[in-house]
Amino acid sequence: MGSFSHNWESLTWVIGDADTWVTLSGTTESASSDIDFETSGQLGAHVVVKADFDATPTDYVYVYLYGGDDGTNYVQTPYATRRIDKATDPNGIDLVLQGDRTHHKVVCVQSGSTDSHNVKVSLQKYTGEFAA
Repeated sequence: MGSFSHNWESLTWVIGDADTWVTLSGTTESASSDIDFETSGQLGAHVVVKADFDATPTDYVYVYLYGGDDGTNYVQTPYATRRIDKATDPNGIDLVLQGDRTHHKVVCVQSGSTDSHNVKVSLQKYTGEFAA
């Protein structure tokens, strides 16, 4: 029986960075740039979304994942939606993007316009190989 091994690339930031949070304002979305699996043939990516909530939060943070075929145009309906719970501060989620879509975009938005939560998103792409 064979096994699959991951070859992990360097960690990159697609919203904010290690030292910088992006503040969500009202219900305005904060979107990543294109996450391209097509050019270099990656099989997927591990994504970590972190949220730093206001002191007494009212709104949740929602994370939407969109797929596309050319790095510019994305479908109108996200293929996945996750909610980051405001009960734990800070809080975060991790997701796996799969290479069966050539391009992805991560979008963060608050559930309402009461708060100004902070977010940042990192990802680590991978390739792999099957060993018999």
